[in-house]
Amino acid sequence: MGHYPVTAEGKLIRLVLVFAGMVLFGVFVGYAASFFLEDDERKEAKGIEELRRDIASLRESLDRRPG
Repeated sequence: MGHYPVTAEGKLIRLVLVFAGMVLFGVFVGYAASFFLEDDERKEAKGIEELRRDIASLRESLDRRPG
């Protein structure tokens, strides 16, 4: 058999503990997600930078074209 809070003070403590547990769990999950997504963000930024260089190169070649 479990013990349950029956007084107002006990219920308040229970509420605070449940809320704190949910917050800690959320912080942990957020940290873990950022750990896994960090590499994807770096790869995406690198790809965007490569595209910018390609566009700049194409613009230069178009500017040099006789016309």
